[in-house]
Amino acid sequence: MLNGKNLGRVWLPPYRVEISGVAQAGPNQLEIRIANLWANRFNADSLRPGPERFTRSNLDRIQTDPTSDSAFGQVPRGKTRPVYTELPPLMKSGHFGPVRILSPECP
Repeated sequence: MLNGKNLGRVWLPPYRVEISGVAQAGPNQLEIRIANLWANRFNADSLRPGPERFTRSNLDRIQTDPTSDSAFGQVPRGKTRPVYTELPPLMKSGHFGPVRILSPECP
């Protein structure tokens, strides 16, 4: 959000938002909202009783530990599906690095 105007959402690189026509000379007010990854929320919810969960899916949980087996990134099925009794390792999530305002001449 810039100067009270919603500029939309970005969720894939290069994480850029067009601000032409919204940015003004002098002070501007920039608001950035960061959401956690769905996989992190989903895994945390897997430990809660069904009625207390925030997320809904046909999956029980998402595997987030790349060292657990060669199927990282895939959702195990049947007896191989991990059963968590405590919160599993979380995927890196959030805001990393600076926010920059680029002019049209910048790549």
